[in-house]
Amino acid sequence: MNAATGFENGVLGISSLFPSLLCLMRNCNLYDYRFLKMTTAEALKIITSLADGHCPITGQALDAVYQHPDIIRALFVAVKALERVERIDRRHEELPAHTGRAWDEAEEQQLLNEFNTGKKIPEIAEIHQRTKGGIKARLKQLGILLT
Repeated sequence: MNAATGFENGVLGISSLFPSLLCLMRNCNLYDYRFLKMTTAEALKIITSLADGHCPITGQALDAVYQHPDIIRALFVAVKALERVERIDRRHEELPAHTGRAWDEAEEQQLLNEFNTGKKIPEIAEIHQRTKGGIKARLKQLGILLT
């Protein structure tokens, strides 16, 4: 299946949710496989350009039919959603490597040994590649730290 067929048949869900966006994509020649492999930043740039009334490929002003208030509102909702995804992605990139990873018995034992020998929580967090909050939460769960 090519990208165009997928969009037209609603297989990707876009044509059923955003028929106006589909029309914009056709008008601006965004209708190829590259569109399916896109970063959030790239998608945000395209949607922002459309919301501003310009074709993201050519920079030309879009026809008046694409400037309907409901279409513009929908595009701005999409921009806000993509901005939120981008912020979450950036936050995840800043977190230590083992954030959210399950603890195994060996790592828990190492944590207890480090804490009992006087290492500070920031140092332990760095060793385990976890957040300070994650270290505190595990120590509380193990009954070592109280509130």
